[in-house]
Amino acid sequence: MRRRDRSSTEAALIEAAKSEFVNRGYDAATTRGIADAAGCSEVLIQRYFNGKEGLLLAVMREAQAEPGLADFMARPLCASLHDEARELMHKAMDSFVRKSGPIRIALARAMHDEAFSEELARISVRRELQRGLRQRLVRYQQAGMIGEDRDIAGLVELLLSLNFQVGFIYPVLLQATAAKQRRLIEQFAVAFEKAAS
Repeated sequence: MRRRDRSSTEAALIEAAKSEFVNRGYDAATTRGIADAAGCSEVLIQRYFNGKEGLLLAVMREAQAEPGLADFMARPLCASLHDEARELMHKAMDSFVRKSGPIRIALARAMHDEAFSEELARISVRRELQRGLRQRLVRYQQAGMIGEDRDIAGLVELLLSLNFQVGFIYPVLLQATAAKQRRLIEQFAVAFEKAAS
C-alpha cells in the first residue's frame, strides 16, 4: 500500500465508503472492504472516523455540501412566488438526485438508530436552508408578494417539504418520470403561491 497524507486517505475512504454503502447497503458493507477499496489499512477507519458509523456521517457531511447555496439564496427575487417555488424545486431535485444513494442509506440508518438520527440532524444543511429561505420569504413579504398575515416559518417548512417530495420521494423512491416531476413542480409551485398570497 502506498503512503498518502491524512486528508487524501480520508477522501479515499469516504469515496470507497460511499460506493460500498450504496452498492451493498450499510449493514453488508464492511470496514475491510472499504479499506481495501481505498487502498489503506482498516485501522485508519477507526482512527479517522471512529468506525463505520462515523464514516457514514463523513459521507453525509460531504453529501450535505451545497456549493453556491448562499449565492442561490441571495439572487434577485423572482417575478412571482410561483417562479420562486419552481426554481427552488428544480434546484432541490438536481441536488437530491446527485446525492440519492448516500441519502437513502443514511435515512434508513436514521430510522433504526436514534443516536445516529440526532447526529445526522446536527450535520444537516437544513438549518442553513431554513435561514436562507426565511430571509428570501421576508424579502418577498416586504415587496408585498406575501401576505402580511402569513406565517413565514410555516411557509419555509412548506417549501422544504415540497422540495423533499419532488426532489427525493418522487424521483428516487417512486421512480417518477421526468415529465411527471415537471408536472408536480408546476402543481406544487401553484399551491405554494396560493398558500403565500
